Amino acid sequence: MKVYFQLIKMNFMSGLQYKGWPFMVIQVLVVVVTDPLGLLLMFSRFGSIGEWTAERILLIYAMAVTSFGLAETFFRGFDYFPWRMVRSGDFDRVLLRPCSTIAAVAGSYFHIHRISRVFGGLCIILWCLSRNGVKLNFLNVITILWGLAGGFLAYAGVFVLTSGRFGILPFFTHNLACWS
Repeated sequence: MKVYFQLIKMNFMSGLQYKGWPFMVIQVLVVVVTDPLGLLLMFSRFGSIGEWTAERILLIYAMAVTSFGLAETFFRGFDYFPWRMVRSGDFDRVLLRPCSTIAAVAGSYFHIHRISRVFGGLCIILWCLSRNGVKLNFLNVITILWGLAGGFLAYAGVFVLTSGRFGILPFFTHNLACWS
């Protein structure tokens, strides 16, 4: 874990060298906040669907966005693994280093603006909870954290599964082509 956080820190510091990073952070934050506007407009026009209000559906959206943002922030290296490491030959260097291969690949790609997706999602979660009248007691906080952790692991698992040339998606598409 120490090596992983050192790699994340190096990528974070190198990202700060780019002069346009504040604009990228603002752009992602604007997208996260404006995406659910269509949902809010539809609910303001047609009303709730039974027990499902706009705030409840936005809570699900915010949990998914925050979980995806966490996975994207800390495991995006696996998404770019085939192109950035295997094809360029950098993976050989990673295999020769005396550290965890998973930590080296996961920490190899980090962008500052990905954090704004997590921040925006957390703000929407807190807004939805306050609008639904949910008090932040210990059990509710643990439930939200477990939900975020489960979503994080699901999205991180998708990044890891699709990272290799022989990942799960090429396996299915190859087998579907053989069956037809």
